[in-house]
Amino acid sequence: MGTAVRPASTTPVSWDAFVDEGMSELAAMATDGTPPARPGPKAALTGAALRKAIMALWCACFRSMQWRAIGRLSGIPFATLYALFACWTRLGL
Repeated sequence: MGTAVRPASTTPVSWDAFVDEGMSELAAMATDGTPPARPGPKAALTGAALRKAIMALWCACFRSMQWRAIGRLSGIPFATLYALFACWTRLGL
């Protein structure tokens, strides 16, 4: 499931670094053959929408924002954000 665990950095990083790390982890999972999302009728988020979803999940998890509030602020339904969170958590992302 992706890359090996690395020790946490104590230096502050930019938002883009966090999003880029999440994108690289998803790419690594795709090359390993691990499906990053549950198959279904909806198309997977890509590009700018995926970056926005990763940032919204960061705000929900590490800044204690409410799921419904972050859904309205990001323009992505909270159910979609929570489904991504649950799926990626099960996969170890």
